[in-house]
Amino acid sequence: MIRGPINVYMFAWGDLWNEKFEIEMGVDAMKMLITNQEKTWEEVKTKFDEYIDNDSFFNSLEEEHQGSYYSQFYQMEEQTIDELKRYQRNAVCMSIFSFFEGKLKNICEKIEEGNSFKIKIQDLAGNDYILKYWNYLTKIYEIDHEKLEPFLTQINQQKIVRNIIAHQEGYFNEAQKKRLNLIAGLKINDYGNIYQIEIDNVDFLMSLIDKIKGFYKELLLAIDKRYKELDLRVD
Repeated sequence: MIRGPINVYMFAWGDLWNEKFEIEMGVDAMKMLITNQEKTWEEVKTKFDEYIDNDSFFNSLEEEHQGSYYSQFYQMEEQTIDELKRYQRNAVCMSIFSFFEGKLKNICEKIEEGNSFKIKIQDLAGNDYILKYWNYLTKIYEIDHEKLEPFLTQINQQKIVRNIIAHQEGYFNEAQKKRLNLIAGLKINDYGNIYQIEIDNVDFLMSLIDKIKGFYKELLLAIDKRYKELDLRVD
């Protein structure tokens, strides 16, 4: 079979091959984790529903009495299953951002090791690690970041979801509500003067992973382009 040309980018900086491999492996692993967790939750929920369907005493009760029986014997278990789903999805959300920040840190540190820029990562002010590494890449290493900005903007818009989950157990106030960008897969539960963010669908998590994958694809290309520019200056 005759195959057409394969569109493969040849990195000038060899270390970027390892970064590319680790990023792709991490993305695939997170998607597999989500799929497996959702399958586990669905299996638990199915068994729970089947158990109720087979509860002859419950099904023999008049409809007006079933509610009381259910609340005594099944409601807590049902809520526990729902909490399992919430914990699983929240944990994945935090893991996704941890992966994103960790790879960004690792890449910037490798750039720092291979160059003699006077300004170091630790010299950059601020507690926002994503912004710090971004500033290092754009202002110190001076990559071309036009194609990266749309991905970073969308990722940063959802960072508040991670922060609310990590530091406030998912609950937030009116001021934070105004900062939320409610996209597919997210839901807000309203409890009067306080709200709760819920990852209602794994589409949110999958979409976030895809944005991170797109970001790193463009980032590695931009880093390699800058690497070759700096190498030419040395020559």
